[in-house]
Amino acid sequence: MEYSLNYKTCMPYSRWHEEICDLKKHIKERCEEIKTKYSTQKELYHKELESEEMKGEDCGNAFEQHNDPSLDIRLNQNKEFISLEVEINSTLEKILKNIVDEFKFCGTKSHKESYFDFYSRLIKNGKQIEISDLKSEKEIITDMRKKRNDSEHNTDSLLRNIDAEYVMKIANAVYDYIDKLVQKLYCKK
Repeated sequence: MEYSLNYKTCMPYSRWHEEICDLKKHIKERCEEIKTKYSTQKELYHKELESEEMKGEDCGNAFEQHNDPSLDIRLNQNKEFISLEVEINSTLEKILKNIVDEFKFCGTKSHKESYFDFYSRLIKNGKQIEISDLKSEKEIITDMRKKRNDSEHNTDSLLRNIDAEYVMKIANAVYDYIDKLVQKLYCKK
């Protein structure tokens, strides 16, 4: 399907597109800050460890046993990446809610249904658009939401494998999802 680029200049479509562009840019900047912050902390620790080891192997081993911040660094880094997941999710839901409000779609949300699924369903049914080609983006978003939810309710999940590349993968999937959805809405106006 060939899309017009006019949606980027026509309100309210341009506003939604701008919001998702701003989110993607912000997430990329924050990922870089987080990576730099925690790699610097790791480097400082390793320099201190080397300094202690130069004093003698026993000093180095004792320093490492009592001062190893690796777990704390990983935990704090993960918390910051998880907070980016939360930000991505809330921005996604906000944009979808704004779309629903703009077109005055209404419906009933089931208690088991997420707001993401609810708003997407209202938009799909209200504008009668096909969103099956957004399946891969939706799967990434759903996976992120599940992992984020697990992290909120299970402290062991805070140590899951999460990094800047994973967060950017989510940001890109959300960008693609909203961008394609806005294009489809524009074509149906």
